[in-house]
Amino acid sequence: GIAIALGLRRDQRAGEAWGRNIDDSLTWMNTTDRALGQALEVAQRARELAVQGGNGTLSAESRALIAAEVDSLKSQFVEIGNSSIGGRYIFGGTATDRPPFDPATETAATPVNTSLINREVAQGSVISVNITADRLQDPPGATADIFTVLDELSDALRTSDFDGITQSLGALDAHQDNISALRGEQAAKVNRLELTASRFEAQRIATGDQ
Repeated sequence: GIAIALGLRRDQRAGEAWGRNIDDSLTWMNTTDRALGQALEVAQRARELAVQGGNGTLSAESRALIAAEVDSLKSQFVEIGNSSIGGRYIFGGTATDRPPFDPATETAATPVNTSLINREVAQGSVISVNITADRLQDPPGATADIFTVLDELSDALRTSDFDGITQSLGALDAHQDNISALRGEQAAKVNRLELTASRFEAQRIATGDQ
């Protein structure tokens, strides 16, 4: 009986620790999802501006105004990339005390920390909770990072380079697909954690730990 009681207490303490990890992880990933949604809006807006700027009837002055808005999108993306929770930068890898993007240069701060933050959420179950800056700014494949794409679009608009504007559309599509995929990846992990939390709650009720 004593051995059983000690075992239950040990399981209870472990469950409480895993529960805290789950709660913190869910807060982290929900914050990340909001930031990813904002990043997606930036990429979508840039594409809208590219389509608008590709209209051959616009004057050079009108395209220059559109280019200025594209430039402002870079700053917005930096702000989103430097989102934090409780003083921890969510896209900073394991260097959560350092902004992953440099507002002065409007690029990723070097060196880019690509390490994952792993949390144990159940016996033998470890999950990575973070998305790193390199994955946010760089889609898979040969597409340039978001800041380069926005720079190239801005230059193409200012010089009325219609081929360059058209090329930027494909690059921005790749960025939208990448960010959407990251959101899907996070959503799957959130679902997994919520199911695990529900299981722990059911166990707590079953053992009479009210």
